[in-house]
Amino acid sequence: MPFIRVQNIKRDENGKIVSGSASIIDVEYVKDRKHHAKQIVREKLGKVISLESKRRGVFMSPERGLVIYDADKDEFERVLTGSEEIENLEVFLEPEDHPIFGEAYLVFSFMESSGILRIIRNLFTDDSEYERAVLHLTYGIARNGSNETCDIFMDNTFAAYLAPDVPVNSVRSDTAYFTAMGNEGIKKEFFKRFVTLMRSKYPKFGRCCYIDTTPLPNDSVDNPFNALCSHGVEATSVQMRLAVIQDILTGYPVWFEIIPSNVLDVTTIMDEMDDLKATLGITILDLVLDAGYACENLICKFNADEAPYDDPDDVRTIVVRMPNKRGFCYMELFNECRKMFDNGKYAFVRNKHTYFGIKREIELFGHKEFAYVYLDRENAAMGFRNWMGKHEEEYGSMTDKKKTYRLFEDGFFILISNKDSDPKSILDDYFGRQWIENLFKTAKTYLKLLPIAKWNNNTVRGKILSDMIDTIMYLSMRNLIIKNTNFSMSDALSHPKSLIGYRVGDDISIKTPKKQVKDIYASLDIPIPASINLPKFTSNRLLLRIR
Repeated sequence: MPFIRVQNIKRDENGKIVSGSASIIDVEYVKDRKHHAKQIVREKLGKVISLESKRRGVFMSPERGLVIYDADKDEFERVLTGSEEIENLEVFLEPEDHPIFGEAYLVFSFMESSGILRIIRNLFTDDSEYERAVLHLTYGIARNGSNETCDIFMDNTFAAYLAPDVPVNSVRSDTAYFTAMGNEGIKKEFFKRFVTLMRSKYPKFGRCCYIDTTPLPNDSVDNPFNALCSHGVEATSVQMRLAVIQDILTGYPVWFEIIPSNVLDVTTIMDEMDDLKATLGITILDLVLDAGYACENLICKFNADEAPYDDPDDVRTIVVRMPNKRGFCYMELFNECRKMFDNGKYAFVRNKHTYFGIKREIELFGHKEFAYVYLDRENAAMGFRNWMGKHEEEYGSMTDKKKTYRLFEDGFFILISNKDSDPKSILDDYFGRQWIENLFKTAKTYLKLLPIAKWNNNTVRGKILSDMIDTIMYLSMRNLIIKNTNFSMSDALSHPKSLIGYRVGDDISIKTPKKQVKDIYASLDIPIPASINLPKFTSNRLLLRIR
């Protein structure tokens, strides 16, 4: 027969219980044990509200809420309003709060387990600044692309307990947070610590990278990087550009910079690499770039006859798309190779597209390079059909030479590299650039990188750093969720909204989770607690001192 074990019972001068906990204990017969018995905790009853006897009492159960347990009957009873069991006791049948527990706790716990939380704690030694950072980073992911503002999110969810010193009405736009995050020293220190963390798992993190930029249209009146530009958008607008260096192995950002929108991409590449070397001690050895970066200085820096480093493995390699402009032998290579596009010797299939790939050694700006000449048969045919539907009269007036190029134009491209390889391998390297496009899409679509909605240089920088940290966490969470479940990332952040907490005093009891919620938490290796004691949580988990 079970019995009730009580611990640390304390009473006031009137004999009323003010603290203490209890559990249901089962006793099993064990032949070789002293007294031939073994005691096993069947269930925690939680805080003791009152005890009628050693076998019956009222408890605030972490699983069941306010209940009566009778050990003689081995039964639970609901405590009803007006019940004599709680007469003259200061007990609230309704909890003080019903926070939505699931998604905020999930994101926070992942920030903790991934090591990002410890980095943020080291960046902000002031408790209030640190709490704001934890709150906004959790909010950035948990809102799941919605337009819900941070103050509403904080008011209705477990996120309120992540920032106990921060007034709810101060976080809607939160100039204090974004100004603190906009400090250049915070950005440098974050990426230093992040690279160290990643290299503990991936020793070559940051050595092979994609680099690209994306436009950030905005109305930030005091931002010195803004300029009128039409690059990368459908119409001319005031914008700046975000340049990102992305690790090829993991897909995570290694560094980012904001650059003026009216500065051509070709002028940024070497500066970005120099910044990375000076700030983080990272030398990029492998680069994959789009045509906007191709210029004489870049080709001279990365060329096929450049001497290797002292370490034979440390050889700089580059793959860059050749632009059709002066100084590059674009049309010469087309005319030389077009007759080979029907030769099966050069054909291969990639992602259901038929390619012809031809390698040529060329001299470019006085240096030996390898040109990899391609035709995507499907894109060429589809592009030509679509173009002809609107330009048939123009086509009739073209020279035969231009007609031939127009036939192939939408599937024809050239990659330049200092790597002596085969066309299929080089094309695989180049198409890996889709990772960085995916990064930009994730940041803009799911994490609301746009609109900027900040109005000076510091807060704009702070918002982008905050969004980039969220992008790192979002990509990492998504990789695990897709790998371990059948859920999309959006679903994985939506289902936990059903997980509710019930707060009484310093304790939050967590509702029994649904199967989908259990699976999502398990995919990230995060346990779901039955209850949380807030002082212990803020000290041990949130990394704040006990108040």
